[in-house]
Amino acid sequence: MRYDEAGRVIGPTIVSARWLVDRDGKLRVTLALEANAGDLEVAFAEAG
Repeated sequence: MRYDEAGRVIGPTIVSARWLVDRDGKLRVTLALEANAGDLEVAFAEAG
């Protein structure tokens, strides 16, 4: 995972992405996460 200066997750690191796309013709990313309403409110506000 990649984090910003405040320690918030800003993106995943995908290992062997090109190999997976070449092998399967696509890349599927599944994230299991839990967020409360307050977390989502902040994220949506920052996204504009």
